[in-house]
Amino acid sequence: MTRCAYFRYLAFWGMLFIAFDATSGMTQTAGPGNRDTVLNLIRQAYKAVQENNRSAALQFLEQADRQPDAVAQLSIFQQEALKWDIAQLYLERGNEMEDEEQILHFADAAVQKWKDYIQWYGNLSDDQRRTIKGTSFYRIQAAVRHLGNAVVRRGNRGGHSIRDLFEKFLDISPLYFSTESVNLWRYWLFRCPTWQETPIVPYKDLRQRLCGEQDNCREEWESYRDFLEEWKQTPGLPTPLKKKIEREIRNLTWALTCEK
Repeated sequence: MTRCAYFRYLAFWGMLFIAFDATSGMTQTAGPGNRDTVLNLIRQAYKAVQENNRSAALQFLEQADRQPDAVAQLSIFQQEALKWDIAQLYLERGNEMEDEEQILHFADAAVQKWKDYIQWYGNLSDDQRRTIKGTSFYRIQAAVRHLGNAVVRRGNRGGHSIRDLFEKFLDISPLYFSTESVNLWRYWLFRCPTWQETPIVPYKDLRQRLCGEQDNCREEWESYRDFLEEWKQTPGLPTPLKKKIEREIRNLTWALTCEK
């Protein structure tokens, strides 16, 4: 998403927040941590975005997100937009930074916020999820992809590793994955453990590597293959994609078999 497109996105959600605020029917409570306070912070954030001040926007959204009891009074639609916008804004900021410490700060925050979003989504009821799908059908799949992008942007900075990508993806339900997220996973597996920009090799070459080198990321490949076994069971998966997954499982099983 381009910077301008993201500004339009936030402004769009800001208008929807106001519209849904008038019709949500939530009970308002008195006190500094009430729903009105959170909604006011969100409005200020979207105003800051329109003024091209995303640093201020992020501060306002963070203040709102630090009031979980008040956020819980919002509609599911509003909660989702708040959690999504914070995570996306951290990721956008991390992608723009050139200073190593700033990249680490924003990308690491984006990793945590996308994890929070995915966990929050996983705790919703089926009816609540259908409400969110009405705003964007592939919302949770995009969140998983953004989490992966945030981990990659954080890279090996600050004691972290791109290997974290594999661990985090394994903690997520296969139902939430798109082909883009799986391709990202596979892309970095081929570059494990050096993370160099090397071409994806044929399976016969991968087999030689998996059966020959000491640190060859074999366990990570085995976990990925096990994930594919689960992913192919996803309801509604297109037949051509399912056949492609099955073919890759066969190839990986052969590559992971070192007997002559």
